[in-house]
Amino acid sequence: MLNTQRPFHPRDCLSVALTMALSLLVVGCGGGGTSGSASNNEVGNPSSGIRGVVISTPSMPNVPPGQTDPGTPLVGATITVHPCLQVSTDMPDICSLINVAEVARTTSGAGGVYSVDVAPGNYAVVGLPISPTNPFPRFQLDGKLVVVTAEQVTTHDVFYDSGIR
Repeated sequence: MLNTQRPFHPRDCLSVALTMALSLLVVGCGGGGTSGSASNNEVGNPSSGIRGVVISTPSMPNVPPGQTDPGTPLVGATITVHPCLQVSTDMPDICSLINVAEVARTTSGAGGVYSVDVAPGNYAVVGLPISPTNPFPRFQLDGKLVVVTAEQVTTHDVFYDSGIR
């Protein structure tokens, strides 16, 4: 019988060690893209964060004069949180420069409610598209500055345009 195995070489150990190290690195860094509440607790305080409701509005085509449209809670919207790098000098409640790196991601649940734990700081909340093929509902970028302080939960509702006219 012919032996088809190649002889052992010290470089084989290095290959196995590198593969294991990369696997551990990927597993250790992989918490950010899941549904539900994703957090940045390694640098944050788990008792500080952002909570709110994702709302699709308008919910009816013609709102009678004198009435407001409360909108409809939007379940299943992916919400991301990004550091605010610069606050507008003209409007201090507006984040004028957003870091593209997200620090938290979650999906709105029952009643459109979302929640993320983040470290104290200045943030912008962004809603991702619901469907790649349908333009509505569409996130309404408002640029609002969301300030999170230590051991506090900041409320910030997120609005999507339903497309109803």
